[in-house]
Amino acid sequence: KDTVALCAEQLQILSHDLVSGVRPENKTKVIKELLANSRGGVLMLGDGANDAGALASATAGIAVHGAMDV
Repeated sequence: KDTVALCAEQLQILSHDLVSGVRPENKTKVIKELLANSRGGVLMLGDGANDAGALASATAGIAVHGAMDV
């Protein structure tokens, strides 16, 4: 399993609700699209280096120090 799937499993998030591998320049757009179709909200987990806009756009944004090392 990849890192995203392992994190989701620990948080009990269904795999069909996951999005990963999005290029930095598209992250905010994807978050906004997910919010438009959301059943409750969108959680964004990132390192904060190239995804600050997406983290701020999500219902909940979590910046993890050293996430690029995972």
